[in-house]
Amino acid sequence: MKIALIDDEPAELAHLSEIIKKQWQLICGISCTIDTFCNSKDFLFSWKAGEYGVIVLDIYLDNITGIEIARKIRETDINTQLVFCTTSNEFASESYEVDAQYYILKPFSEKNITDMIPA
Repeated sequence: MKIALIDDEPAELAHLSEIIKKQWQLICGISCTIDTFCNSKDFLFSWKAGEYGVIVLDIYLDNITGIEIARKIRETDINTQLVFCTTSNEFASESYEVDAQYYILKPFSEKNITDMIPA
């Protein structure tokens, strides 16, 4: 499984990546590959439809919101699991518009991550 994490806080990216790798192995019994992106520009430049099974997006990014990125993803990719990990409930209702599978509030816990992983 290939996973993309997009967050403008490097410490959050590192922490989230560590927990996902650990929990993915425990729950799914397989390892995952994680690509991290500190800004939307780098992600959108390298992203290709179908490349990731899961994409975890922060809502508040540099010059675009995670919701806007999700809309771009959904234009060509309806199968990727989208997860938002953010500090606010403000965009929770909009996450339904892009068929997000999960919405995690920061600070996240290991249990939040475990709950988003498909069994």
